[in-house]
Amino acid sequence: MYNNKILRTQKSKVTEKDLKDIEETYNFIFPKSFVKHYLMYNGGCPERDLVINKKVTDDFIPFACFYAIKSDDGEHVIELKRMLKINFDKDSIFPKWLVMFADDIVGGEFCWSLKKEEYGAVYYWNYEVNLGDNPNKTDDYPIFLADSLEEFINAMVEDDD
Repeated sequence: MYNNKILRTQKSKVTEKDLKDIEETYNFIFPKSFVKHYLMYNGGCPERDLVINKKVTDDFIPFACFYAIKSDDGEHVIELKRMLKINFDKDSIFPKWLVMFADDIVGGEFCWSLKKEEYGAVYYWNYEVNLGDNPNKTDDYPIFLADSLEEFINAMVEDDD
């Protein structure tokens, strides 16, 4: 599936029903690549975890972990359902055409697009940086990263330190 090993996955198995419940609650359909990922890994952290920021040459964004569908202990892993409540809250400034799936631990979110012409494309959105001068125009700030989840995961690099 990936050329980048996925570590620290949750032992709790995800079912298609678990994913359907989220889809029905938030009125979207997971891209097939995300369904496959969650059924196989239920979250997890890529071994190579630096994302190349295509908008800024030689800039990297650290990837933390995928939000899990179910957590083993309920405390130390962020569950996707909890983040989607924030994502789709009517008062949230988060762009409504993006769906969160992971974070960078410093205020940024990795997301996939709901736009028909690029459904499932991966973007990065940073709360602190992306507010700009006009926080009501948050749709202008997401950074495109990859056309698909597979391309995104496979393009990650290692930290040389």
